[in-house]
Amino acid sequence: MASEKIKARILLPLTIAIFGLLGTFVTGTYRVLNKNLDEEIGRYLASVKKYVQASHRRDIDAMSSELISLTRSGEVRRAWTDESDRDLCAVVKPYFDRMRLRSDISHCYVFDSTGAKILCAGEPDIAGEPTGRFTLAQAQRTGQMAFGVELCAHGTFSLKVVTPWVLEDRPAGFIEAGKELSGLTGAVPSLLGVQIATLVRKEYIDRPAWEANCRSSGIAVDWDRFADFVVVEKSLENVPTGTEEWLSRDRKAYVSARQEVKDDGRTFATAFIPLIDARARHVGDLVLFHDTTARVSRAHHLLFSITVMCILIGLALCVSFYKMLGNIERELAESRHKLIEESRARLEFEKRHTKELAAHVVQLELARQAAGRLAETIRNETENNPKDRRGSRRTD
Repeated sequence: MASEKIKARILLPLTIAIFGLLGTFVTGTYRVLNKNLDEEIGRYLASVKKYVQASHRRDIDAMSSELISLTRSGEVRRAWTDESDRDLCAVVKPYFDRMRLRSDISHCYVFDSTGAKILCAGEPDIAGEPTGRFTLAQAQRTGQMAFGVELCAHGTFSLKVVTPWVLEDRPAGFIEAGKELSGLTGAVPSLLGVQIATLVRKEYIDRPAWEANCRSSGIAVDWDRFADFVVVEKSLENVPTGTEEWLSRDRKAYVSARQEVKDDGRTFATAFIPLIDARARHVGDLVLFHDTTARVSRAHHLLFSITVMCILIGLALCVSFYKMLGNIERELAESRHKLIEESRARLEFEKRHTKELAAHVVQLELARQAAGRLAETIRNETENNPKDRRGSRRTD
């Protein structure tokens, strides 16, 4: 019982400490791997943001220069003064064609001072309709050049620059240049090696216009693919089904944080960039997909190997300590048994020695008593025969 108590008192806390340390090591390794993945997707996210911002800045500068050049053209100013839409269109169209070649501008609108569209290069079928555009309204309100990203009814985004047109120190109208924001799905994967998809909330787009745009662009029409979003542009074949689960949550729950989405046996590290239009509306999200299937598989294999190794090391240490404690217990038991035997032998020796001493004492006592009796006998005999002692003296 004593040996078992000693083994339990030492081995149980030691086993808990060993496996606690090994568990901490495995958990720390898992956290380090996740942290590295978080940092990697964070770098991708920052790179995409910088790329988009730099691209927008370049486009804004290019369109601003084109519009300033257009407003300073004497030919265009004369056509505007003549108040002939046909002459103005004939003059502006060559400028627009050159702007489209140089700066990839998709359309150019001319508005009067009230904001009514009087000329449209690039979309002539809607010329003359009221616009209600936010960027134009901002330019009307401030009297200065304005720019912003606006969401079109068919789901695409357009970067627009609007500049006031002043003739004879009076605001005569406004000129707007716009560029459809597309091509990210080709540029970003080739530059960064991640896939992206642009998702827009259904409440901000017109379904027939979106479906018509999809057909004209060769994109599969799948309005019901997601409950609240439609895919406007994508670089991967299929958007993982778990994406909307994160997009449907509160915005603060997923923005600037890596999420993991699994689809068809593949694992994607996913990050979201909210798409905010010129009206400050959260109209959709630019979603980054980094395929980490192979990396996660390697990480899982590594963690499994480390876990198995740690368990084997822990078991080996426990077995070693168990054997070592067993040897110590046996040695203690042998020493205890030897000590008990020696104690018993010493007690037996002391008992025998005590008995021998007692026997000697008894013999000595008997001898003393016999000697006393003999002396008493001699003294009595002497006292009882005094004459014999005197006769013996004379004879002498």
